[in-house]
Parts: sequence; structure tokens; C-alpha cells
Amino acid sequence: MTVAHVYSNSATKEAFGYIWEGFFNAVKTATGKGIKFKAFDDSGNIQCIILDMEAAQVQGLGVAITQMKMNNPSISQITEVEPDVLVQ
Repeated sequence: MTVAHVYSNSATKEAFGYIWEGFFNAVKTATGKGIKFKAFDDSGNIQCIILDMEAAQVQGLGVAITQMKMNNPSISQITEVEPDVLVQ
């Protein structure tokens, strides 16, 4: 199921970080519930995000996950807080 399509006139890690953060905040505002990834939270139901091979999109996602503190190291076993590590 596709939830959103996003178009941007900038292809930088920073730009995509803002886009991801805005998307996650919009979902929380609209539904009253935050996005939770299964890899980082046992109650999560998001298992993957499909991107189109743009490195900046993935890096921006890592930045948003890090800044929004979505990772629970006791579940993911990932104690590293580097954005590029989290998205792997």
C-alpha cells in the first residue's frame, strides 16, 4: 500500500531529513499516533519503506529517525546513533 508520494526540488540529505520529519509529524497530527518501525519498537507495524535508490533519501530518513529518537536499542540491538547505521 502506498501512503505518500513526495516530490522535492532539492536532493540533499538535509532536505530529505526535513521531508521525513514533516511526514512523520503529519501522520501523528492526522492520526494521533506516531510512526513506529517494527525494527525499533515491538508495537510497531511499519516493516519497510521503499525508496528509489537516491542516497540522500536514505540518509535523510536516518537523520529523521535519529532526531526523532525512534530507535529503542533494547529492541533493535543497535546502540549506534549514527543515522547511516540506523537505516541499514
